[in-house]
Amino acid sequence: MATKAPGAGTGLATSASWMMHGPATRRSEVTDPALPLCKDGKVYKRAPRYLQVKGYGWRQVGRHWEVFKFRPWSSRTQQDQEASVVPSAKVFFNEVRAVYASTADALDLTGPEETEQIMPRASYKAAFIEYWISLDYAEGTVGCRVKTETDTIMLTVDIEPLAVSTGVAEKCGAISYSARNQKQLRKSLQGHAEYVQRVHQLLIDSATAESVMRQAGAREWEKRAEP
Repeated sequence: MATKAPGAGTGLATSASWMMHGPATRRSEVTDPALPLCKDGKVYKRAPRYLQVKGYGWRQVGRHWEVFKFRPWSSRTQQDQEASVVPSAKVFFNEVRAVYASTADALDLTGPEETEQIMPRASYKAAFIEYWISLDYAEGTVGCRVKTETDTIMLTVDIEPLAVSTGVAEKCGAISYSARNQKQLRKSLQGHAEYVQRVHQLLIDSATAESVMRQAGAREWEKRAEP
């Protein structure tokens, strides 16, 4: 027996939702973006499809999904709209593992370590070097940051400016960051993984890694002394 979406067929729709959908909208399709779209992994089909056309996406939080506005509504076709849904954390982690498997083997990286705190992030490590691959739901983008550490400081920088500053890439803009759907996510991850392979050999020497990172404009933090 089908489960109704929260707010469906009731008076739970907010005034903002009323303004967005209009009084002529069937109540079974009116969904409050502040309410979950599913429980225990069961997605309410009609509401997500309707909201998708209006420029909303959804992401899984714990055992339910929530709606978020990922871009302004446009006049593109419904098929285009439906092709632009930021993947869930589960899909993101699966894609990262698949794309970075050969890179991790070639560079002898450990990981991935995965977390969903703040945003989904997977990390790979090798000695004092760490690569952070993260998914930004709000922007619909994926990024890769490089972290190196010494006894006193920590340095971080995005993978692309690091690749350009070290000469392994000609200019910025050659790789994609889009994660609007699973296909775009995979393409972006592949570009970042290729840069990781190119720059890694320039970072494994601890004597020169700090200067390489600084040359790329890395941000710097002092490490707190151990008590």
